[in-house]
Parts: sequence; C-alpha cells; structure tokens
Amino acid sequence: LEGLGWTIHRVWSTSWIRNPSAEVHQIEATLEVARSRAKTSAPDAAFVSEEARLEPLTKVEPRRDEPIEVEVAEPVVLQLADYEQSFLQDIYAGSELRVEGDGTLNRLILAVVKTEGPVHPDVVIDRLRVRYGLGRVRGSTRDHVEWRIQRLVAADEAHDDGGFLYGKPDQLQRQPRKPADRNIDHYPPSELRRVIIDVAHSFLAARAGLIVEVARRLGFSRTGGRLTTTVNRAVDNLIALGDLEEGLGGIRPA
Repeated sequence: LEGLGWTIHRVWSTSWIRNPSAEVHQIEATLEVARSRAKTSAPDAAFVSEEARLEPLTKVEPRRDEPIEVEVAEPVVLQLADYEQSFLQDIYAGSELRVEGDGTLNRLILAVVKTEGPVHPDVVIDRLRVRYGLGRVRGSTRDHVEWRIQRLVAADEAHDDGGFLYGKPDQLQRQPRKPADRNIDHYPPSELRRVIIDVAHSFLAARAGLIVEVARRLGFSRTGGRLTTTVNRAVDNLIALGDLEEGLGGIRPA
C-alpha cells in the first residue's frame, strides 16, 4: 500500500489498551493532516489517466509523511483513602448490649454512622460487639440493635442509601476508601461506582478483566462469586444510568 502512495497509521494494541482516547486523538490528528494536504493539492490530482494507471508500479514514488508525535500521559489511578474506624470506648455504655437503653444505643450507633458512613449495618453491629466485649451479636440482641437502627432512620436522624447508613449527604460524595473488612457486600455502592468508573477510564477491558482490576484496586487477592456478582450488578447499574457503555472492545466511559 505504501508503494501505491498510501500512508499507513499504526495503532499498537498495548497503546490502545492503556489509553484509547489518546490513540483516537492521534488518528484524528493524522486525518486532519491528510485533509489539509488534499485541500492544497491541484484540482485534478485525484484523476489519473488510463495510461498512468497501467504504468509499472515500480515507477510510483511512495509518499512519506512525517510521523505525528502525540505525548501520551500516564493515566492517574485513583488512590483509595484509609478507612477511619470509629472509637466507642469514650462513650458511656451499660454492661449488656441486649438490654441497653434506647438513648445510649442511639448515641453509639450515630457515632459509628458519623465517622464511617456510608456504613453497612453489619459493620455498625460489629463495632458494638467490640464495645461490649462480645464474641457474636445474634438472636434477640441483634434484633434489639436492628430495631434501634430502623427507628433512627424513621426519625431522620440517620439516612439509608441502598441499605447503607449515612449522616450528612456529603458522605455520599466522599473519596472511595479501602474496604472496612473483607466482605465486598460491606463496601458502599456510592464508592464502588467511583472505583469502577476510574478503572474504566484507566484502560479498556472486557467485563471479566474490569472485575479483576476493581478487585485488585480494593485489595482483594481473588475474585469470588460474591465479589463478581456485586461488581457486575454495579456495572449494570452504571450502564443503565449512561455512565458506562459496553461494546465489542470492552467497557468504557460513555
């Protein structure tokens, strides 16, 4: 093709995977140069006589264009913030969680929500377990705590976002943090969505590859069924909202 006067623009697969937007920009720049050259050429340059068409190919002088250099910046990876855990030892508590008064229990729950929100109720209960020195919280004791949480939400003293508790609305906009524990179900959806979008911006990958990278960013050494299901659900929601799109090349920002 170059012997016929074509100019070849190459896109390396590794460059496309690392930064597809930069490669698209480089393609557009190459096309713009070609368009500019076409505008300045002679009006009849596009027409070739039949005799010229039949001339040996060896007489055709290949056209060599100067390569266009585009500086590709390395993608900035979102850094997860450290997870700040609430400290309840300074808050008064009775001797037994199962019979704790409403006022004291409300203060303990809201202290966790204020520091850690959005936070899963299971994490709140685990903080209370540690505060009261318990091995597990179950049965009527767990029912007692869960009822208090429901009452706080009903009274608008705590808020619910997809099963996660938060205090002020700005907690839903906080920088994604490291997970509170090793359970992906305890990771706030608002933060998971931002991690997924950041991964999609960083490189183009099929869904399976994106899930692996999200798991790696969050510090999980492997992707189990629960993690895959949770991230898949979040990806589907982002596609439905128009924040991501999925095509033959993989998942990318819309």
